Amino acid sequence: MKKFLLIQKYCYQYLIVLVVGILMSSVSAAQAPPNNNCSSATPIGVNCTPLTLQNFRDATNSYTLSTCGNLSSPDMYYSFTATKTDVLIKLSNFTGSLTAINMRIEVFTACPSAGGTVQRCGTTPLYVTGLTIGVSYRIRISTTLLTAPSGSTRTFDIAVCDNFSIDFSKSYVNVTDGTAGGTINPGDILEIRGTFVVNGDPSITAAGVSFIDTLEFGAGLNLQANTLASRTNEGKIYRAFTSASDGDAGSVVPLAGSDTAIRMNLGLGATNAIGGNIIGTSPPKLFNFACITVATYRVRVNAAYGSKMNIGGGVFTYSIGSNNYVIRFPRDSLIVYETLSACSDAASPSNLIGSANNGTFGTLPIGSNPAGLQNAGPAADINTSYVHQPIGVGPQDYFYARANNTSPTAATLQTFPKPNSNRVFNVFDITGDHTGAVDPLKGNKPCNLSLPVSATNPCGYLLVVNAAYRSDVVFEYSVSGACAETYYEVSAWFKNICYKCGADSIGRDPGKSLYIPTSPGDSSGVRPNIAMKVDGIHYYTTGDIVYQGLGGTQNGSDTLNNWVRRSFVFKTNPLQTNFKITFANNAPGGGGN
Repeated sequence: MKKFLLIQKYCYQYLIVLVVGILMSSVSAAQAPPNNNCSSATPIGVNCTPLTLQNFRDATNSYTLSTCGNLSSPDMYYSFTATKTDVLIKLSNFTGSLTAINMRIEVFTACPSAGGTVQRCGTTPLYVTGLTIGVSYRIRISTTLLTAPSGSTRTFDIAVCDNFSIDFSKSYVNVTDGTAGGTINPGDILEIRGTFVVNGDPSITAAGVSFIDTLEFGAGLNLQANTLASRTNEGKIYRAFTSASDGDAGSVVPLAGSDTAIRMNLGLGATNAIGGNIIGTSPPKLFNFACITVATYRVRVNAAYGSKMNIGGGVFTYSIGSNNYVIRFPRDSLIVYETLSACSDAASPSNLIGSANNGTFGTLPIGSNPAGLQNAGPAADINTSYVHQPIGVGPQDYFYARANNTSPTAATLQTFPKPNSNRVFNVFDITGDHTGAVDPLKGNKPCNLSLPVSATNPCGYLLVVNAAYRSDVVFEYSVSGACAETYYEVSAWFKNICYKCGADSIGRDPGKSLYIPTSPGDSSGVRPNIAMKVDGIHYYTTGDIVYQGLGGTQNGSDTLNNWVRRSFVFKTNPLQTNFKITFANNAPGGGGN
Protein backbone atom coordinates (compact mmCIF):
# COMPACT_ATOMS: atom_id res chain seq x y z
CA MET A 1 0.00 0.00 0.00
CA LYS A 2 2.93 2.37 0.53
CA LYS A 3 3.22 3.40 -3.09
CA PHE A 4 -0.39 4.63 -3.00
CA LEU A 5 0.38 7.16 -0.26
CA LEU A 6 1.74 9.53 -2.88
CA ILE A 7 -1.53 9.87 -4.74
CA GLN A 8 -3.98 12.73 -4.13
CA LYS A 9 -5.87 12.61 -0.86
CA TYR A 10 -9.34 12.70 -2.37
CA CYS A 11 -8.55 9.39 -4.13
CA TYR A 12 -7.22 7.71 -1.00
CA GLN A 13 -10.58 6.88 0.57
CA TYR A 14 -11.85 5.38 -2.69
CA LEU A 15 -8.82 3.18 -3.02
CA ILE A 16 -9.14 1.74 0.49
CA VAL A 17 -12.78 0.86 -0.09
CA LEU A 18 -11.96 -0.89 -3.34
CA VAL A 19 -9.20 -3.04 -1.83
CA VAL A 20 -11.37 -4.05 1.13
CA GLY A 21 -14.14 -5.01 -1.26
CA ILE A 22 -11.80 -7.27 -3.20
CA LEU A 23 -10.57 -8.94 -0.01
CA MET A 24 -14.08 -9.56 1.21
CA SER A 25 -15.05 -11.09 -2.13
CA SER A 26 -12.09 -13.50 -2.11
CA VAL A 27 -13.07 -14.87 1.29
CA SER A 28 -16.76 -15.30 0.67
CA ALA A 29 -16.73 -16.74 -2.89
CA ALA A 30 -14.94 -20.05 -2.31
CA GLN A 31 -14.68 -22.14 -5.47
CA ALA A 32 -14.64 -25.93 -5.75
CA PRO A 33 -11.91 -27.58 -7.83
CA PRO A 34 -12.69 -27.62 -11.56
CA ASN A 35 -12.84 -31.42 -11.51
CA ASN A 36 -15.29 -31.58 -8.58
CA ASN A 37 -17.81 -33.33 -10.87
CA CYS A 38 -17.35 -36.41 -13.04
CA SER A 39 -18.46 -34.55 -16.18
CA SER A 40 -15.45 -32.24 -15.84
CA ALA A 41 -12.87 -34.93 -14.95
CA THR A 42 -9.23 -33.93 -15.43
CA PRO A 43 -7.48 -36.08 -18.09
CA ILE A 44 -4.38 -37.89 -16.88
CA GLY A 45 -1.84 -39.93 -18.84
CA VAL A 46 -0.97 -43.53 -18.03
CA ASN A 47 2.82 -43.08 -18.20
CA CYS A 48 3.25 -42.70 -14.42
CA THR A 49 3.86 -38.93 -14.66
CA PRO A 50 2.07 -37.46 -11.61
CA LEU A 51 -0.31 -34.54 -11.51
CA THR A 52 0.99 -32.64 -8.49
CA LEU A 53 -0.61 -30.51 -5.76
CA GLN A 54 -4.18 -31.62 -6.43
CA ASN A 55 -6.11 -29.57 -3.88
CA PHE A 56 -9.23 -30.77 -2.04
CA ARG A 57 -9.82 -27.24 -0.79
CA ASP A 58 -13.53 -26.35 -1.09
CA ALA A 59 -14.37 -29.64 -2.82
CA THR A 60 -17.91 -30.89 -2.33
CA ASN A 61 -19.61 -34.27 -2.50
CA SER A 62 -21.10 -35.14 -5.90
CA TYR A 63 -21.80 -38.86 -5.52
CA THR A 64 -23.81 -40.08 -2.56
CA LEU A 65 -24.17 -43.73 -3.60
CA SER A 66 -20.56 -44.71 -3.07
CA THR A 67 -19.56 -47.45 -0.65
CA CYS A 68 -15.93 -46.48 -1.10
CA GLY A 69 -14.99 -44.22 1.82
CA ASN A 70 -17.45 -41.84 3.50
CA LEU A 71 -20.80 -41.16 1.82
CA SER A 72 -20.47 -37.44 2.59
CA SER A 73 -16.84 -37.10 1.53
CA PRO A 74 -15.84 -34.44 -0.97
CA ASP A 75 -14.55 -35.85 -4.23
CA MET A 76 -12.49 -35.05 -7.34
CA TYR A 77 -12.46 -36.81 -10.70
CA TYR A 78 -9.86 -37.81 -13.29
CA SER A 79 -10.10 -39.67 -16.59
CA PHE A 80 -7.68 -41.93 -18.46
CA THR A 81 -7.77 -44.09 -21.57
CA ALA A 82 -6.60 -47.66 -21.08
CA THR A 83 -3.62 -48.72 -23.19
CA LYS A 84 -3.33 -52.04 -21.36
CA THR A 85 -5.78 -54.26 -19.53
CA ASP A 86 -4.52 -53.14 -16.13
CA VAL A 87 -3.11 -50.04 -14.46
CA LEU A 88 -1.71 -49.01 -11.11
CA ILE A 89 -3.06 -45.81 -9.53
CA LYS A 90 -0.82 -44.16 -6.93
CA LEU A 91 -1.45 -41.22 -4.60
CA SER A 92 1.43 -39.56 -2.75
CA ASN A 93 2.81 -36.36 -1.13
CA PHE A 94 -0.18 -35.71 1.14
CA THR A 95 -0.61 -32.45 3.04
CA GLY A 96 -3.09 -31.26 5.64
CA SER A 97 -5.13 -34.07 7.17
CA LEU A 98 -4.89 -36.30 4.09
CA THR A 99 -3.03 -39.59 4.46
CA ALA A 100 -2.57 -42.79 2.46
CA ILE A 101 -4.89 -44.48 4.95
CA ASN A 102 -7.86 -42.12 4.69
CA MET A 103 -7.74 -41.55 0.90
CA ARG A 104 -9.98 -43.67 -1.35
CA ILE A 105 -9.66 -44.45 -5.05
CA GLU A 106 -12.68 -45.54 -7.06
CA VAL A 107 -12.54 -46.47 -10.76
CA PHE A 108 -15.70 -46.31 -12.90
CA THR A 109 -16.29 -47.65 -16.40
CA ALA A 110 -17.88 -44.24 -17.15
CA CYS A 111 -19.45 -41.44 -15.14
CA PRO A 112 -22.11 -42.83 -12.77
CA SER A 113 -24.69 -40.51 -14.35
CA ALA A 114 -23.94 -42.19 -17.69
CA GLY A 115 -24.41 -45.68 -16.29
CA GLY A 116 -20.82 -46.29 -15.26
CA THR A 117 -20.18 -49.07 -12.79
CA VAL A 118 -17.42 -49.51 -10.24
CA GLN A 119 -14.39 -51.38 -11.61
CA ARG A 120 -12.41 -51.28 -8.36
CA CYS A 121 -12.30 -49.46 -5.01
CA GLY A 122 -9.48 -49.24 -2.50
CA THR A 123 -6.54 -47.38 -1.06
CA THR A 124 -3.26 -46.36 -2.64
CA PRO A 125 -1.63 -48.01 -4.50
CA LEU A 126 -4.66 -49.49 -6.27
CA TYR A 127 -4.16 -52.15 -8.93
CA VAL A 128 -7.04 -52.25 -11.42
CA THR A 129 -7.49 -55.19 -13.79
CA GLY A 130 -9.91 -56.20 -16.53
CA LEU A 131 -9.78 -52.91 -18.44
CA THR A 132 -10.64 -52.71 -22.12
CA ILE A 133 -7.94 -51.16 -24.28
CA GLY A 134 -9.06 -47.89 -25.85
CA VAL A 135 -11.89 -47.25 -23.38
CA SER A 136 -11.96 -44.09 -21.23
CA TYR A 137 -12.34 -44.66 -17.48
CA ARG A 138 -13.11 -42.29 -14.59
CA ILE A 139 -11.23 -42.12 -11.28
CA ARG A 140 -13.03 -40.74 -8.23
CA ILE A 141 -10.79 -39.60 -5.37
CA SER A 142 -12.50 -39.25 -2.01
CA THR A 143 -11.67 -39.75 1.66
CA THR A 144 -13.00 -41.34 4.80
CA LEU A 145 -13.24 -37.81 6.20
CA LEU A 146 -16.49 -35.84 6.29
CA THR A 147 -15.56 -32.53 4.74
CA ALA A 148 -12.78 -30.46 3.22
CA PRO A 149 -13.29 -27.11 5.04
CA SER A 150 -12.80 -23.98 3.02
CA GLY A 151 -9.60 -22.17 3.82
CA SER A 152 -7.73 -25.42 4.45
CA THR A 153 -5.09 -26.88 2.19
CA ARG A 154 -5.27 -30.58 1.49
CA THR A 155 -3.17 -31.61 -1.46
CA PHE A 156 -1.93 -34.83 -3.02
CA ASP A 157 -0.24 -36.09 -6.17
CA ILE A 158 -1.85 -38.68 -8.45
CA ALA A 159 -0.26 -40.92 -11.09
CA VAL A 160 -1.66 -43.67 -13.33
CA CYS A 161 0.91 -46.24 -14.42
CA ASP A 162 0.68 -48.85 -17.16
CA ASN A 163 4.26 -50.04 -16.56
CA PHE A 164 3.17 -52.34 -13.77
CA SER A 165 0.95 -55.36 -14.04
CA ILE A 166 0.09 -58.64 -12.40
CA ASP A 167 -0.89 -61.39 -14.78
CA PHE A 168 -2.06 -64.92 -14.21
CA SER A 169 -3.44 -68.05 -15.83
CA LYS A 170 -4.46 -71.63 -15.13
CA SER A 171 -3.46 -74.21 -17.72
CA TYR A 172 -1.99 -77.69 -18.13
CA VAL A 173 0.35 -79.74 -20.29
CA ASN A 174 0.14 -83.43 -21.13
CA VAL A 175 3.51 -84.68 -19.88
CA THR A 176 2.91 -88.12 -21.43
CA ASP A 177 2.44 -86.69 -24.92
CA GLY A 178 5.57 -84.52 -24.59
CA THR A 179 6.33 -82.76 -27.86
CA ALA A 180 4.17 -85.00 -30.06
CA GLY A 181 0.75 -83.76 -28.98
CA GLY A 182 -2.43 -85.76 -28.71
CA THR A 183 -5.74 -86.29 -27.00
CA ILE A 184 -6.11 -87.11 -23.32
CA ASN A 185 -6.01 -90.85 -22.66
CA PRO A 186 -6.40 -93.02 -19.52
CA GLY A 187 -3.08 -93.18 -17.68
CA ASP A 188 -1.73 -89.90 -19.07
CA ILE A 189 0.20 -87.66 -16.66
CA LEU A 190 -0.94 -84.02 -16.71
CA GLU A 191 0.89 -81.11 -15.15
CA ILE A 192 -1.53 -78.50 -13.79
CA ARG A 193 -0.08 -74.99 -13.88
CA GLY A 194 -0.98 -71.77 -12.08
CA THR A 195 1.08 -68.89 -13.48
CA PHE A 196 1.59 -65.66 -11.49
CA VAL A 197 3.51 -62.75 -13.05
CA VAL A 198 4.69 -59.45 -11.58
CA ASN A 199 5.90 -56.89 -14.13
CA GLY A 200 7.37 -53.45 -13.83
CA ASP A 201 7.70 -50.96 -10.97
CA PRO A 202 10.07 -52.58 -8.40
CA SER A 203 8.69 -50.34 -5.65
CA ILE A 204 5.39 -52.24 -5.76
CA THR A 205 5.14 -55.55 -3.91
CA ALA A 206 2.62 -58.33 -4.33
CA ALA A 207 2.51 -59.64 -0.76
CA GLY A 208 1.21 -62.89 0.71
CA VAL A 209 1.08 -64.69 -2.64
CA SER A 210 -0.57 -68.11 -2.48
CA PHE A 211 -1.94 -70.60 -5.02
CA ILE A 212 -4.75 -72.84 -3.76
CA ASP A 213 -6.47 -75.55 -5.77
CA THR A 214 -8.85 -78.44 -5.06
CA LEU A 215 -8.89 -81.92 -6.54
CA GLU A 216 -12.39 -83.34 -6.44
CA PHE A 217 -12.72 -86.89 -5.18
CA GLY A 218 -13.74 -89.39 -7.85
CA ALA A 219 -13.45 -86.80 -10.65
CA GLY A 220 -10.91 -88.78 -12.67
CA LEU A 221 -7.63 -87.16 -11.64
CA ASN A 222 -5.30 -88.68 -9.04
CA LEU A 223 -2.62 -86.50 -7.46
CA GLN A 224 0.94 -87.77 -7.92
CA ALA A 225 2.77 -87.66 -4.60
CA ASN A 226 5.54 -85.08 -4.05
CA THR A 227 5.07 -83.37 -7.44
CA LEU A 228 4.30 -79.90 -6.05
CA ALA A 229 6.81 -77.32 -7.29
CA SER A 230 7.28 -73.73 -8.34
CA ARG A 231 8.82 -73.58 -11.79
CA THR A 232 10.18 -71.07 -14.26
CA ASN A 233 8.11 -70.24 -17.31
CA GLU A 234 10.25 -72.75 -19.24
CA GLY A 235 9.22 -75.52 -16.85
CA LYS A 236 12.49 -75.76 -14.90
CA ILE A 237 11.97 -76.56 -11.20
CA TYR A 238 12.80 -73.56 -9.01
CA ARG A 239 11.52 -74.92 -5.68
CA ALA A 240 10.27 -78.48 -5.08
CA PHE A 241 7.76 -79.18 -2.29
CA THR A 242 6.70 -82.34 -0.53
CA SER A 243 3.03 -83.21 -0.12
CA ALA A 244 3.29 -83.12 3.68
CA SER A 245 2.64 -80.06 5.84
CA ASP A 246 6.26 -79.77 6.86
CA GLY A 247 8.94 -77.11 6.59
CA ASP A 248 8.50 -76.21 2.93
CA ALA A 249 5.90 -73.86 1.44
CA GLY A 250 3.72 -76.51 -0.18
CA SER A 251 1.16 -78.88 1.29
CA VAL A 252 -1.65 -81.30 0.47
CA VAL A 253 -4.55 -81.35 2.94
CA PRO A 254 -7.55 -83.75 2.89
CA LEU A 255 -10.92 -82.01 2.93
CA ALA A 256 -14.38 -83.12 3.98
CA GLY A 257 -15.88 -85.42 1.38
CA SER A 258 -12.45 -86.82 0.47
CA ASP A 259 -11.55 -83.86 -1.73
CA THR A 260 -7.94 -82.69 -1.60
CA ALA A 261 -6.71 -79.12 -1.08
CA ILE A 262 -3.37 -78.21 -2.66
CA ARG A 263 -1.60 -75.09 -1.45
CA MET A 264 1.67 -73.51 -2.54
CA ASN A 265 2.88 -70.30 -0.93
CA LEU A 266 5.11 -68.36 -3.29
CA GLY A 267 7.70 -65.61 -3.13
CA LEU A 268 10.38 -64.36 -0.77
CA GLY A 269 9.70 -65.33 2.84
CA ALA A 270 6.99 -67.87 1.98
CA THR A 271 6.46 -70.58 4.57
CA ASN A 272 4.03 -73.43 5.03
CA ALA A 273 1.70 -70.97 6.79
CA ILE A 274 1.92 -67.73 4.78
CA GLY A 275 2.59 -66.53 1.27
CA GLY A 276 5.71 -64.54 0.44
CA ASN A 277 6.45 -61.28 -1.37
CA ILE A 278 7.10 -60.87 -5.11
CA ILE A 279 8.35 -57.84 -7.04
CA GLY A 280 9.26 -57.56 -10.71
CA THR A 281 12.90 -58.40 -10.08
CA SER A 282 12.27 -61.40 -7.81
CA PRO A 283 13.48 -64.79 -9.02
CA PRO A 284 12.57 -66.71 -11.05
CA LYS A 285 12.89 -63.64 -13.23
CA LEU A 286 12.91 -62.82 -16.92
CA PHE A 287 15.72 -60.45 -17.98
CA ASN A 288 15.47 -58.56 -14.67
CA PHE A 289 12.10 -56.93 -15.42
CA ALA A 290 9.46 -59.58 -14.63
CA CYS A 291 9.05 -62.38 -12.15
CA ILE A 292 7.22 -65.38 -13.60
CA THR A 293 6.33 -68.04 -11.05
CA VAL A 294 4.47 -71.19 -12.11
CA ALA A 295 2.92 -73.26 -9.32
CA THR A 296 2.62 -76.84 -10.61
CA TYR A 297 1.48 -80.28 -9.56
CA ARG A 298 0.92 -83.48 -11.51
CA VAL A 299 -2.06 -85.82 -11.75
CA ARG A 300 -2.74 -89.15 -13.44
CA VAL A 301 -5.89 -89.59 -15.55
CA ASN A 302 -7.81 -92.61 -14.25
CA ALA A 303 -11.14 -92.01 -16.01
CA ALA A 304 -12.52 -93.95 -18.97
CA TYR A 305 -12.89 -92.66 -22.52
CA GLY A 306 -15.74 -90.21 -22.86
CA SER A 307 -15.33 -88.87 -19.32
CA LYS A 308 -15.22 -85.12 -18.78
CA MET A 309 -13.02 -83.70 -16.02
CA ASN A 310 -12.57 -80.27 -14.48
CA ILE A 311 -9.08 -78.80 -14.72
CA GLY A 312 -10.17 -75.29 -13.80
CA GLY A 313 -10.99 -73.71 -10.47
CA GLY A 314 -8.45 -72.68 -7.89
CA VAL A 315 -7.34 -69.21 -6.77
CA PHE A 316 -4.38 -66.92 -6.37
CA THR A 317 -4.53 -64.62 -3.33
CA TYR A 318 -2.26 -61.61 -2.74
CA SER A 319 -2.29 -58.02 -1.55
CA ILE A 320 -0.85 -54.71 -2.71
CA GLY A 321 -0.64 -52.15 0.06
CA SER A 322 -3.77 -52.61 2.15
CA ASN A 323 -5.86 -53.92 -0.78
CA ASN A 324 -6.51 -57.64 -0.95
CA TYR A 325 -7.03 -59.47 -4.24
CA VAL A 326 -8.41 -62.90 -5.08
CA ILE A 327 -8.07 -64.31 -8.60
CA ARG A 328 -10.63 -67.06 -9.16
CA PHE A 329 -10.30 -69.35 -12.15
CA PRO A 330 -13.50 -70.68 -13.76
CA ARG A 331 -14.23 -74.35 -14.23
CA ASP A 332 -12.65 -75.71 -17.39
CA SER A 333 -13.33 -79.16 -18.80
CA LEU A 334 -11.32 -81.68 -20.78
CA ILE A 335 -12.54 -84.94 -22.23
CA VAL A 336 -10.77 -88.29 -22.19
CA TYR A 337 -10.90 -89.03 -25.88
CA GLU A 338 -9.64 -91.91 -27.97
CA THR A 339 -7.26 -90.83 -30.71
CA LEU A 340 -8.62 -91.37 -34.21
CA SER A 341 -6.62 -91.36 -37.44
CA ALA A 342 -6.43 -87.96 -39.11
CA CYS A 343 -7.34 -87.42 -42.74
CA SER A 344 -4.78 -87.18 -45.53
CA ASP A 345 -3.47 -83.65 -45.91
CA ALA A 346 -5.14 -82.56 -49.13
CA ALA A 347 -6.60 -79.19 -50.00
CA SER A 348 -10.37 -79.49 -49.79
CA PRO A 349 -13.19 -77.12 -50.72
CA SER A 350 -15.16 -78.51 -47.80
CA ASN A 351 -13.20 -76.53 -45.21
CA LEU A 352 -15.84 -75.28 -42.77
CA ILE A 353 -13.66 -72.47 -41.39
CA GLY A 354 -15.22 -69.52 -43.18
CA SER A 355 -13.32 -66.68 -41.49
CA ALA A 356 -9.76 -65.44 -41.93
CA ASN A 357 -9.77 -66.34 -45.64
CA ASN A 358 -10.87 -69.91 -44.89
CA GLY A 359 -8.20 -70.24 -42.26
CA THR A 360 -5.30 -69.21 -44.56
CA PHE A 361 -5.16 -65.58 -43.28
CA GLY A 362 -5.15 -64.28 -46.84
CA THR A 363 -2.92 -63.76 -49.85
CA LEU A 364 -2.32 -61.26 -52.66
CA PRO A 365 -3.45 -61.81 -56.27
CA ILE A 366 -0.95 -63.33 -58.70
CA GLY A 367 0.76 -60.56 -60.67
CA SER A 368 -0.02 -57.83 -58.14
CA ASN A 369 2.62 -55.55 -56.67
CA PRO A 370 3.19 -56.39 -52.97
CA ALA A 371 5.17 -53.22 -52.22
CA GLY A 372 4.01 -51.76 -48.92
CA LEU A 373 1.75 -54.74 -48.25
CA GLN A 374 3.92 -56.73 -45.86
CA ASN A 375 1.29 -56.41 -43.12
CA ALA A 376 -2.34 -57.22 -43.86
CA GLY A 377 -3.55 -55.35 -40.80
CA PRO A 378 -6.26 -56.38 -38.36
CA ALA A 379 -9.34 -58.17 -39.65
CA ALA A 380 -12.77 -58.27 -38.08
CA ASP A 381 -13.14 -61.95 -38.93
CA ILE A 382 -10.06 -63.02 -36.95
CA ASN A 383 -11.51 -63.78 -33.54
CA THR A 384 -8.62 -63.63 -31.08
CA SER A 385 -7.83 -62.24 -27.61
CA TYR A 386 -4.66 -60.65 -28.96
CA VAL A 387 -4.31 -57.09 -30.27
CA HIS A 388 -2.99 -56.32 -33.74
CA GLN A 389 0.51 -54.87 -34.03
CA PRO A 390 2.36 -54.99 -37.36
CA ILE A 391 5.75 -56.58 -37.93
CA GLY A 392 8.32 -53.85 -37.41
CA VAL A 393 6.56 -52.47 -34.35
CA GLY A 394 6.43 -55.90 -32.72
CA PRO A 395 4.53 -57.97 -32.13
CA GLN A 396 5.10 -57.62 -28.41
CA ASP A 397 3.64 -59.97 -25.78
CA TYR A 398 -0.19 -59.94 -26.02
CA PHE A 399 -0.09 -58.88 -29.70
CA TYR A 400 -0.31 -60.53 -33.12
CA ALA A 401 0.69 -59.60 -36.65
CA ARG A 402 -0.66 -60.83 -39.99
CA ALA A 403 2.31 -60.67 -42.34
CA ASN A 404 3.81 -62.27 -45.44
CA ASN A 405 7.36 -61.66 -44.25
CA THR A 406 8.42 -61.76 -40.58
CA SER A 407 11.47 -59.48 -40.97
CA PRO A 408 10.97 -55.94 -39.57
CA THR A 409 12.95 -54.64 -42.56
CA ALA A 410 11.17 -56.94 -45.06
CA ALA A 411 14.50 -58.69 -45.69
CA THR A 412 14.37 -62.01 -47.55
CA LEU A 413 17.82 -63.32 -46.62
CA GLN A 414 17.25 -66.06 -44.07
CA THR A 415 20.90 -66.51 -43.05
CA PHE A 416 21.41 -63.25 -41.18
CA PRO A 417 23.19 -64.00 -37.89
CA LYS A 418 21.34 -64.05 -34.60
CA PRO A 419 21.12 -61.44 -33.15
CA ASN A 420 20.61 -59.07 -36.11
CA SER A 421 18.47 -55.97 -36.65
CA ASN A 422 16.77 -57.55 -39.67
CA ARG A 423 15.01 -59.86 -37.24
CA VAL A 424 12.12 -59.10 -34.86
CA PHE A 425 13.72 -58.55 -31.46
CA ASN A 426 16.97 -59.44 -33.27
CA VAL A 427 16.22 -63.18 -33.04
CA PHE A 428 12.95 -64.23 -34.73
CA ASP A 429 13.14 -66.38 -37.86
CA ILE A 430 12.58 -64.70 -41.21
CA THR A 431 9.90 -66.75 -42.91
CA GLY A 432 6.85 -66.76 -45.14
CA ASP A 433 3.52 -68.49 -44.74
CA HIS A 434 2.54 -72.14 -45.21
CA THR A 435 -0.51 -72.21 -47.49
CA GLY A 436 0.07 -73.99 -50.80
CA ALA A 437 3.77 -74.62 -50.18
CA VAL A 438 5.44 -77.19 -52.44
CA ASP A 439 7.22 -78.59 -49.39
CA PRO A 440 4.66 -78.48 -46.54
CA LEU A 441 7.38 -78.86 -43.91
CA LYS A 442 9.52 -75.98 -45.17
CA GLY A 443 6.61 -73.74 -46.12
CA ASN A 444 6.99 -70.68 -48.34
CA LYS A 445 9.89 -68.26 -48.38
CA PRO A 446 9.37 -64.73 -47.08
CA CYS A 447 7.63 -62.45 -49.56
CA ASN A 448 9.95 -60.38 -51.71
CA LEU A 449 8.14 -57.05 -51.73
CA SER A 450 10.16 -55.80 -54.71
CA LEU A 451 8.89 -58.56 -57.04
CA PRO A 452 5.39 -59.27 -58.36
CA VAL A 453 3.33 -61.94 -56.64
CA SER A 454 3.88 -65.26 -58.41
CA ALA A 455 3.95 -69.00 -57.81
CA THR A 456 7.53 -68.68 -56.57
CA ASN A 457 6.79 -65.47 -54.61
CA PRO A 458 3.30 -66.23 -53.25
CA CYS A 459 3.20 -63.58 -50.52
CA GLY A 460 0.53 -65.33 -48.46
CA TYR A 461 -0.11 -64.20 -44.90
CA LEU A 462 0.48 -66.05 -41.65
CA LEU A 463 -0.68 -65.25 -38.12
CA VAL A 464 2.33 -64.33 -35.95
CA VAL A 465 1.35 -64.45 -32.27
CA ASN A 466 3.61 -63.30 -29.44
CA ALA A 467 1.72 -65.14 -26.75
CA ALA A 468 0.79 -63.68 -23.38
CA TYR A 469 1.14 -65.16 -19.91
CA ARG A 470 -2.57 -65.88 -19.97
CA SER A 471 -4.41 -68.82 -21.52
CA ASP A 472 -5.86 -66.51 -24.16
CA VAL A 473 -7.71 -67.36 -27.36
CA VAL A 474 -5.38 -67.50 -30.36
CA PHE A 475 -8.13 -68.23 -32.90
CA GLU A 476 -11.80 -69.08 -32.64
CA TYR A 477 -14.56 -69.84 -35.13
CA SER A 478 -18.17 -71.03 -34.87
CA VAL A 479 -18.96 -73.68 -37.47
CA SER A 480 -22.53 -73.92 -38.72
CA GLY A 481 -24.21 -76.23 -41.19
CA ALA A 482 -22.37 -79.35 -40.03
CA CYS A 483 -23.85 -82.83 -40.15
CA ALA A 484 -24.94 -84.77 -37.09
CA GLU A 485 -23.11 -87.99 -36.20
CA THR A 486 -20.26 -87.17 -38.59
CA TYR A 487 -16.50 -87.27 -38.12
CA TYR A 488 -14.70 -83.94 -38.52
CA GLU A 489 -11.01 -83.21 -38.46
CA VAL A 490 -9.53 -80.10 -36.84
CA SER A 491 -6.12 -79.44 -38.35
CA ALA A 492 -3.58 -76.61 -38.37
CA TRP A 493 0.10 -75.96 -39.12
CA PHE A 494 2.33 -74.37 -36.48
CA LYS A 495 5.90 -73.13 -36.35
CA ASN A 496 8.11 -72.07 -33.44
CA ILE A 497 10.05 -69.08 -34.85
CA CYS A 498 11.96 -68.10 -31.71
CA TYR A 499 15.45 -69.58 -31.28
CA LYS A 500 17.10 -68.99 -27.88
CA CYS A 501 14.65 -66.38 -26.63
CA GLY A 502 14.44 -67.33 -22.98
CA ALA A 503 16.15 -66.81 -19.66
CA ASP A 504 17.01 -69.04 -16.74
CA SER A 505 15.68 -68.46 -13.22
CA ILE A 506 18.41 -65.91 -12.43
CA GLY A 507 17.49 -63.85 -15.50
CA ARG A 508 20.49 -64.89 -17.62
CA ASP A 509 19.88 -65.19 -21.36
CA PRO A 510 21.51 -68.00 -23.39
CA GLY A 511 24.41 -65.75 -24.41
CA LYS A 512 25.55 -65.30 -20.81
CA SER A 513 28.00 -67.56 -19.02
CA LEU A 514 26.58 -70.03 -16.50
CA TYR A 515 23.21 -70.05 -18.33
CA ILE A 516 21.21 -73.08 -17.19
CA PRO A 517 19.79 -74.88 -20.25
CA THR A 518 16.76 -77.13 -20.17
CA SER A 519 18.79 -79.90 -21.82
CA PRO A 520 22.18 -80.05 -23.58
CA GLY A 521 22.16 -78.21 -26.90
CA ASP A 522 18.51 -77.22 -26.69
CA SER A 523 16.93 -74.02 -27.88
CA SER A 524 15.76 -71.96 -24.96
CA GLY A 525 12.53 -70.16 -24.39
CA VAL A 526 8.94 -71.07 -23.69
CA ARG A 527 7.75 -73.55 -26.29
CA PRO A 528 4.34 -72.88 -27.80
CA ASN A 529 1.67 -75.28 -26.60
CA ILE A 530 -1.84 -74.92 -28.01
CA ALA A 531 -5.04 -76.43 -26.62
CA MET A 532 -7.70 -77.27 -29.20
CA LYS A 533 -11.26 -77.14 -27.92
CA VAL A 534 -14.68 -78.04 -29.27
CA ASP A 535 -17.51 -76.10 -27.64
CA GLY A 536 -15.17 -75.11 -24.83
CA ILE A 537 -14.05 -78.65 -23.98
CA HIS A 538 -10.36 -79.55 -24.34
CA TYR A 539 -9.96 -82.40 -26.82
CA TYR A 540 -6.34 -82.11 -27.85
CA THR A 541 -3.07 -80.34 -27.13
CA THR A 542 -0.28 -79.78 -29.64
CA GLY A 543 2.41 -80.66 -27.10
CA ASP A 544 5.42 -78.39 -26.79
CA ILE A 545 6.30 -77.20 -30.29
CA VAL A 546 10.10 -77.30 -30.39
CA TYR A 547 12.30 -75.14 -32.58
CA GLN A 548 13.35 -77.46 -35.40
CA GLY A 549 16.15 -75.41 -36.92
CA LEU A 550 19.00 -76.76 -34.77
CA GLY A 551 22.11 -78.19 -36.45
CA GLY A 552 23.75 -77.34 -39.76
CA THR A 553 26.17 -74.47 -40.25
CA GLN A 554 23.94 -71.80 -38.68
CA ASN A 555 22.81 -71.87 -35.07
CA GLY A 556 19.04 -71.67 -35.18
CA SER A 557 18.70 -72.02 -38.91
CA ASP A 558 15.62 -70.45 -40.52
CA THR A 559 16.00 -72.71 -43.54
CA LEU A 560 16.16 -75.90 -41.45
CA ASN A 561 13.28 -74.94 -39.19
CA ASN A 562 10.05 -76.76 -40.10
CA TRP A 563 6.32 -76.34 -39.81
CA VAL A 564 4.48 -79.07 -37.91
CA ARG A 565 0.94 -80.28 -38.42
CA ARG A 566 -1.29 -80.94 -35.44
CA SER A 567 -4.77 -82.45 -35.84
CA PHE A 568 -7.44 -84.60 -34.28
CA VAL A 569 -10.77 -86.08 -35.33
CA PHE A 570 -14.00 -85.87 -33.37
CA LYS A 571 -17.59 -86.92 -33.99
CA THR A 572 -20.66 -84.70 -33.71
CA ASN A 573 -23.51 -85.98 -31.58
CA PRO A 574 -26.88 -87.09 -33.00
CA LEU A 575 -28.42 -83.59 -32.79
CA GLN A 576 -25.33 -81.44 -33.36
CA THR A 577 -25.14 -79.32 -36.53
CA ASN A 578 -22.91 -76.52 -35.24
CA PHE A 579 -19.93 -76.22 -32.92
CA LYS A 580 -17.21 -73.78 -31.89
CA ILE A 581 -13.53 -74.44 -32.56
CA THR A 582 -11.07 -72.69 -30.22
CA PHE A 583 -7.27 -72.63 -30.26
CA ALA A 584 -6.02 -71.37 -26.88
CA ASN A 585 -2.55 -70.58 -25.60
CA ASN A 586 -1.65 -73.23 -23.03
CA ALA A 587 1.88 -72.08 -22.11
CA PRO A 588 3.24 -69.08 -20.17
CA GLY A 589 4.78 -66.17 -22.06
CA GLY A 590 7.95 -64.18 -21.52
CA GLY A 591 10.85 -65.31 -23.70
CA GLY A 592 9.49 -67.60 -26.40
CA ASN A 593 5.95 -68.80 -26.99
